[in-house]
Amino acid sequence: TEGAPCDSAKFLLQGSVQILPHSSAFSEFEGDVVSAPAVLDESLMLGTQARCPATVKALTPCLVFSVRHEDLMLACEAVPETRNLLAGFCFVLWDEAALTSYLAQTELFRGIPDKFLRLLCSGARHEFYAPGEDAVVRGTSCTFGRTPCYVVLGGVAEVEDDSILTSVLVSRNAFGETGALGMVEEHERTVRAKVGQAAGLLQCVCLAGPSWEGACRKFPRFHEKMKANLCQRAQEAAKELEERRVWLKESLRPLLSRIPLLSSLPSEFVAALAAWAFTHHFDDGAAIFNLGDAADSLFLVVSGEVCFKTRRGGAL
Repeated sequence: TEGAPCDSAKFLLQGSVQILPHSSAFSEFEGDVVSAPAVLDESLMLGTQARCPATVKALTPCLVFSVRHEDLMLACEAVPETRNLLAGFCFVLWDEAALTSYLAQTELFRGIPDKFLRLLCSGARHEFYAPGEDAVVRGTSCTFGRTPCYVVLGGVAEVEDDSILTSVLVSRNAFGETGALGMVEEHERTVRAKVGQAAGLLQCVCLAGPSWEGACRKFPRFHEKMKANLCQRAQEAAKELEERRVWLKESLRPLLSRIPLLSSLPSEFVAALAAWAFTHHFDDGAAIFNLGDAADSLFLVVSGEVCFKTRRGGAL
């Protein structure tokens, strides 16, 4: 029932139910029918709601599997990697004031007034992506008024352009905005949730296409302002991508091919590996990684020297 405490996660194993929302935030889902198998209350698992956001009515005889919060936490303790996936998602999306304030702090919406952002929030919804799952795919068609834009709330996203990792997105970073603003006919990059042992879910707020169209038509001046800013950013991004291509070809790939571990491998493999590499600079004495950290990356020393320390503090 709407407003009831979210004290258990419910899994619909058999039957069909109907969502009966009363709050305006869920009006777009009113009357939706959900059939098994489905999760009826992922709010508990993802920590996004303290109370049920809607009433769910059984349309047929239903079999529902319910898991209490306490039992879910015990399961997370037993399987730590699951806890990494579910932890940290406590942003209450349907608090319009909080979401408007959050969007105002992003680079995309810097200088854009709240009245514009409130219109965008009217159709906002949560989106979650598992590690390695695509949020936006390069080449997918875009239509102004239908294509959404995403803003990262939690987790890490990787941006790929022509099989090259170009950037990493964290909280308050946006993606898909050129499609939402009607600037491109198809997405130019692929954005996916980061993969790795320590990677968790990528949590985004999805700003619906119709909300974009409504806000832009009501406030065309801000529409044009964002388009101008994005055009400038696109030029800078194109320059950075070309510089990265040159660096990969002339510096990194030759370096990798001289490493004994990689020298006997096909050049295609080395090129693919290099495409996902980034440089990191560490000051003298800084820790590159610590004992017990997730072993999800390979580090290659390009310049300088490193020292390995044992559990007891001795140097190797």
